[in-house]
Amino acid sequence: MGRCAFSVILLLLLFHSISMAQYQCTKWRNKNKCEQNGCYWWNNKCWSYRPTCTDLNNQADCERFGFYWWGGKCNCSPMTCSDLTTQADCATYGCFWWNNKCWGTAPLCSQLNNQADCQAYGCYWYNGACYSNRPSCEILNNQTDCERYGCYWYDGACHSESVLPQPPQVSMPCAVPPFLSETVTPNVLVILDNSGSMNWPAYFDPASNDPTVYDYGSYIHTLRYYGYADPDSYYQYGTNRFEITTTWKGTADPANKRFSGNFLNWMLSRRIDIARQVICGGKCASRQFSGRKTLIWESPAQTRNIYKYWWCDDGCRWQFVNYSDQYVYAYKYSSCTSGS
Repeated sequence: MGRCAFSVILLLLLFHSISMAQYQCTKWRNKNKCEQNGCYWWNNKCWSYRPTCTDLNNQADCERFGFYWWGGKCNCSPMTCSDLTTQADCATYGCFWWNNKCWGTAPLCSQLNNQADCQAYGCYWYNGACYSNRPSCEILNNQTDCERYGCYWYDGACHSESVLPQPPQVSMPCAVPPFLSETVTPNVLVILDNSGSMNWPAYFDPASNDPTVYDYGSYIHTLRYYGYADPDSYYQYGTNRFEITTTWKGTADPANKRFSGNFLNWMLSRRIDIARQVICGGKCASRQFSGRKTLIWESPAQTRNIYKYWWCDDGCRWQFVNYSDQYVYAYKYSSCTSGS
C-alpha cells in the first residue's frame, strides 16, 4: 500500500506540474512575452508545447516552424506538382497541366488525350489522336480534320487538291489515219526498270522523313490497294502462306495473324511486285507449269527493309518490318488506346 500511494502522489504532482506549465504559458497575451518565458507562440496564442504541421492555421507560423504552406493549409512535406489539383496552381508553381492533371514534366505529343492540350503544346490533333508531325491530306479520315488542315473532302476521302473538271470527250473519226495506204501489225516494246529503286515500297507515306523506309500510317480504308492479295477478301496465315478465310472480317489483327487483302497489299507490296503482276501475274514460289501456284512478295534486297506502323483492330499501334530474311515481323510498338 505504501508504494501504491507513493506512485499516485507522483502522478498527481506530475499532472499538476504540466497543468501549471500550460497555465503559465497561456496567460501571456503577446508573442515576445510568450517566447521570453520558454513558451511557443502560434495561431495567435501562447502554448507550452511546439506545434505539429496540422496544428497551424496560417502561412507565417507554418513556415516559421519549418513546415510547408501550400494548397491553403500547412503541410509536413514540401509540395510536388502531382499534389496540385487546379490548373491555376499548377501554372503558378511552374508545373505542367495536361490530361486534366498537374505534372512535373512537359508531355510528349503521343501522351496527350484531348485536342485542347494537344494544340496548347504545339502538337497536331487529327484522326482522334495527338501527333508530333503535321499530317498529309491523304491520311486524314474525317471531314472536320480534313478541312481544318486546308485540304479538300470529296468522294468520302481527304485530298490535297480540289476537284478538277473532267476534260471533254473527243470522239476519234477512225482507228487508222486515213492517209495510210496499208496497216502494219503493231510491235509493242516493254521497258521494265530493274534498278534498286524497284525494291522500294509500292505504297509509301508522303509525310515520312524517309518514305522509302518508314511509313507512319498512310493506310486509307477507302482506297483499294493493288497487289497479290484480293483487296475484298480476308486472310489467315497458315502453313507458310496466307489463305483466304470466311470466319473473320477486319483490317489488321497481327496477334492472330489475320489481315484484310487490302491491308496486305499496302503493307507488303514493292514496286517490282506490281510490275510483275501486271506483266505476268506475279512471282511464284514454284516455276513449274502444273498445279496450284503460291505468289510470293519480293524480299528486301541488301538493307532495303520496310518499317510500317498502324493502329490495328486491337486498339494498339503495331510496327511491321519486312526484313531481308524474307520474314515479316510484327511488334506491339506503343501503348494501346483500347484493347490489351
